[in-house]
Amino acid sequence: MEKIHINLGKDSYDIVIDSGLIRHAGDAVSSLTGAHDAAIITEDGIDRLYGMDLVKSLESAGIRTQMIVVPSSEKSRSLSVVNRVYGALVDFGLPSDGVLIALGGRVVGDITGFVAATYHRGIAYIQFPTSVLSQIGSAIGGKITLDITAGKNLVGAFYQPRAVYIDPGMAKTLPRKYLHNGMGEAVKLGCVCDKELFELFEKANSDMDLLRVLPEIIRRCCTIKAHYVETTPPARRNAACSTSDTPSAEPSSAAAATMTKRSPTAKRQRSACTSSPSVPSFLGSPPAAPRAVSSTS
Repeated sequence: MEKIHINLGKDSYDIVIDSGLIRHAGDAVSSLTGAHDAAIITEDGIDRLYGMDLVKSLESAGIRTQMIVVPSSEKSRSLSVVNRVYGALVDFGLPSDGVLIALGGRVVGDITGFVAATYHRGIAYIQFPTSVLSQIGSAIGGKITLDITAGKNLVGAFYQPRAVYIDPGMAKTLPRKYLHNGMGEAVKLGCVCDKELFELFEKANSDMDLLRVLPEIIRRCCTIKAHYVETTPPARRNAACSTSDTPSAEPSSAAAATMTKRSPTAKRQRSACTSSPSVPSFLGSPPAAPRAVSSTS
């Protein structure tokens, strides 16, 4: 297990990297938040791959859990879907001391972060990114945005998670193009910020080689991102490896050490079913009539 601390004063948190983390996340969530109620927000496909594993882990830790599934589409990053998520949380009865968990990529992370920042005027949430691109990027830093009719990325906030949990083993189920999307972002970080990271790609001859060193790739990328989040005010977070003359917090020594190494190449809406805590509710667009979903469906 690797931990990378992001020093943001009262909003500080850890990035935890551990293969198989999905299966024992319940105890970690319980210890971190003290919550007795949790809602997982995830997307089509991810719910079947990992959703029930996370539900079982949370329930084993004594946390009453509901899973809410949104369509796997950029269009889900909207106020209309957020509104239906609010409704599902009310139906479930998630209290203000409960916790939200984002299980998915950027879309799910943005939806969950926005809901967490506004439901009960702000509740705890945890990012559990499932794609390499979100594991090394969008899940870290608390930047959340939605799209509205007037344009993209016009509505949002900076609202930090309580933790970011990363399970590198999830990459094994990613379609090849999504694996490569994430690796492309990591290559950029290596070119600009970390010579050793870039050299990992130079030595890899196949996707299997990359998967073998993926935990180290993720660790190095997250260390870079942690430094960036620590030292760059929210309004200036527009570049992956920027540093600020007016840091908002003292960067960790590990993050600062990595940043000094530069590469020589760098120049279904179905309402929440409250009869069983582990039953997912599905939010489609347009909303369908409320219908209970059995736990075996």
